Amino acid sequence: MGNTSSSLEEWVYDAAASNDSITLQKLLDRVQSQQPVVDRRLLDFRDGDGRTPLIVAAAKNHQRCVELGGTVGARQGI
Repeated sequence: MGNTSSSLEEWVYDAAASNDSITLQKLLDRVQSQQPVVDRRLLDFRDGDGRTPLIVAAAKNHQRCVELGGTVGARQGI
């Protein structure tokens, strides 16, 4: 894993988009172990079309990834 938040944001996005809930959980756990509250910027990251990891996961019916995003405070109504 890289050291920049940009890379971490992209990894979170890619994990949600590819339905890789195991990697998504590991990434979120890693951040939570370093910070008491997961930085919402990880879940508010937007791709070139303006979609967040949660939006992409929901559009692809990746239920577990949507659940993981919801448990850490992603903005679900955006």
